[in-house]
Amino acid sequence: GSAYPSLAGQTKEYLYRQIKAFREGARKDPMMSPAAVVLSDQDMQELAEFYASQTLTRSSFQTDPAIVSEGRKIAEQLQCVACHQPGFKGLNEFPRLSRQKYTYLVKQLKDYRGGQRNNDNGVMAATAKNLTDEQIRALAQYLTSL
Repeated sequence: GSAYPSLAGQTKEYLYRQIKAFREGARKDPMMSPAAVVLSDQDMQELAEFYASQTLTRSSFQTDPAIVSEGRKIAEQLQCVACHQPGFKGLNEFPRLSRQKYTYLVKQLKDYRGGQRNNDNGVMAATAKNLTDEQIRALAQYLTSL
């Protein structure tokens, strides 16, 4: 479903850290938390490597060029590429955001803003705290379109 992320081509380090956060309860999700609890470190490493090696496909979400343009401006103002890298390809613990699923991106940004997701030392909470729902949707459309 669209509420779940696209994991193909995600950075290995980020995937490993997120699975570990689910396993240890630092990040919570009704599907992922129980699934991660039973995983060994080796399992987590192998899952991260498997998904990182998959080929990323383009999202089928229909973006609006005007909203995408607005999202690009917001991303530039917030200097998102400082962590997420040019093209939003991600690096190490910073996830790839390009072509990520729109609904998932909106949910994560709202969760960071609202404090429901906080397993990144507060970096994204600080980034998202002043974003409006409209700005979050524009940012998500921009990232999905890349």
